[in-house]
Amino acid sequence: MLLISLYYLYHLLFLLFSLGLSRPLTGTPAGTGQNRLAVFMPAHNEENVIASSVRSILASRYPGNKFDVYVIADNCTDRTAELARAAGALVLERENKTLRGKQHALKWAFEQINLDEYDAVVILDADNHVHPGFLGVLDHYLAAGHKVIQGYVETKNPGDSWVTANYAYMFWYLCRLQMARTRLGLSAWLAGTGLCISTDVLRRVGWNVTTLVDDVEYTCQLLLSVPVFYLLPLLAERVRIRRAWTYLLTAGAFFFTWIPITAYGVVTCDQKSWWRTRH
Repeated sequence: MLLISLYYLYHLLFLLFSLGLSRPLTGTPAGTGQNRLAVFMPAHNEENVIASSVRSILASRYPGNKFDVYVIADNCTDRTAELARAAGALVLERENKTLRGKQHALKWAFEQINLDEYDAVVILDADNHVHPGFLGVLDHYLAAGHKVIQGYVETKNPGDSWVTANYAYMFWYLCRLQMARTRLGLSAWLAGTGLCISTDVLRRVGWNVTTLVDDVEYTCQLLLSVPVFYLLPLLAERVRIRRAWTYLLTAGAFFFTWIPITAYGVVTCDQKSWWRTRH
């Protein structure tokens, strides 16, 4: 009972603290475009959404010669690869009936390109749309020395139903907690999408994710790979101490995800997401 009480007290205190924090304007602070980025979108039979998602990224206010969009068409049986390519993405088509799912698709994709040509990779879901300044904000924090960055997620359609409104609140609540952790100099927990990882980190830690909860698993791998963490109250910027770093949530790097408008749609969507991982 004590542990449960402490858990909820932690959430309450961090939430109250976060309410006093102001978010930067969406798309700020923007970098100068000095980092070269590889954006990866794992997709399994996503022909209904992939083209608009690719166009959303390609419309970013970021130098066109400084980023590439890769769609990983993973065991697709529909027109995902064709539509992604027509929308302007570089398509990596993968067929593997044994190692299926997002985590394996990403590991395979990282091995298909020369990561030395990029400063960082960005991972997005196939139905994500990004704010035009999303990549620019990531560039700013990469230039400042941050190695792992989590973007701020919101629901694209919060007013469609009570289901989407509930998801919108959940995203707001979780991102607020992460803002508090970042302001206190603590590591943010990564989500499964909207994250940016320096290629230096990928070379050091790798991408060896095998579970369904790839976001939690990779967060733990990162934490275990760096032995020293320091709490620096009220400092948001990462401070290097014996090669330690924290993982930042940046509220200015803004992206959206679509949510089904009915409870049945949420259940079937979640089942589909799990099936994608083990299809």
